[in-house]
Amino acid sequence: MPEESITIGFNYEINPDTVDGVSAIESENETVLTVESNEKNILIPPPLPPESTIIISIEQSLKSTENKPLMIGDEFSEKKETLDFEIKTGPKLAEVIETIPKDTKSATIGVLFDNEIKIDFSKINPQPKDLMQFDDWIVFSYENPVSSITLKDTLSVKRNVKIDELVINLAETDPQMGELEFNYTVGDNSISISIKDESAVAAKLEALSVICPQSCSFSLKDLKPDTGYVFTLSVFTTTKIKKELISFKTEPEKPHIIISEIMHSPLKEPEKSWEFVEIYNNGTMDFDLTDCFIDDKNDSKGKDPLDPVQIDAEMILKPGETALITGNEASFGDIDTLWLIVDDTTIADGGLTGSETVQIICEREGVEILETQANPTTVDTEKGYSVNFDSDGHGCSSESEGGTPGKYSECL
Repeated sequence: MPEESITIGFNYEINPDTVDGVSAIESENETVLTVESNEKNILIPPPLPPESTIIISIEQSLKSTENKPLMIGDEFSEKKETLDFEIKTGPKLAEVIETIPKDTKSATIGVLFDNEIKIDFSKINPQPKDLMQFDDWIVFSYENPVSSITLKDTLSVKRNVKIDELVINLAETDPQMGELEFNYTVGDNSISISIKDESAVAAKLEALSVICPQSCSFSLKDLKPDTGYVFTLSVFTTTKIKKELISFKTEPEKPHIIISEIMHSPLKEPEKSWEFVEIYNNGTMDFDLTDCFIDDKNDSKGKDPLDPVQIDAEMILKPGETALITGNEASFGDIDTLWLIVDDTTIADGGLTGSETVQIICEREGVEILETQANPTTVDTEKGYSVNFDSDGHGCSSESEGGTPGKYSECL
């Protein structure tokens, strides 16, 4: 296991000057591990890489203090070649990798573990008022600030092993009361909340729970258009739980689009002819792309108008359909979707990059409206693969080289 050492025993005491003849490598990342000797043993000390294959090599130069060949198992090894063998490590025990807050006592403590755990509520000391799961975080809620939590018999799920005792320590400093400031924006099917409070740790709105260290923004989606709602906003702070009643009415239903794919670093040359942006109608109404533009820096300097490849094509994107945006010399051949081009060979400011947010802006009654945007820096991709975004807000790298221009894909 990762917390244990690998020990290789021999028949004689090892000559420490020959230990250089032993190596251990974690094979997947080719990481060289530490090798030590201790009397008749070769040791590879912890921590070892979890769930990995370690390749151990022993050269013939490894000798005893009497300069005799060392024996592995029941026989002396007179082989002239290197002896190689593999050892597989199991999963590591779960550990705390982050806590919020860090510098004061707190009535709310967010704890992030590096592996899945199951906590026995009855074996938490001191006993919290509530224990909640906020994404990957475990949140402990108390009536009054505490500086330490002890967990007994916590199950490290991957190992299926109970950890006798886990202690989570905070600073002994008393927390300061913060002032809660919040605002919200209502759409036709969502409400977006922004929170600022120096004492905030986490927040909850209906079924949506988020970690919120001092400030955060989040959205509650899938609301009904033109409908009244009353929600309670709960902000869990270092001193207490603050609650605010939010009463609002969603706007009438309107069209929606998202940027569903960005190819910013194609393999084919010239790159500008293979860059593209795909947009997708994820709403229930037709979306009119007349008088719409694409930009990639939010500075309006490279804002390009969108025009159809076929002059008489209708600029309407129907629900569930995609549109493809390229430079005016793109080489995609026949595309079974609405194909839009910009007014030169490159999209926006001299072409797409993996470091700039892409935006679709439309002019409505003389006013420019940001309809949708996507940030490719949130997804790691190799050159030649596109960045995909789905209607649930998830991002991922395309599964195939060259991406899937004109074909909407979900990120699993």
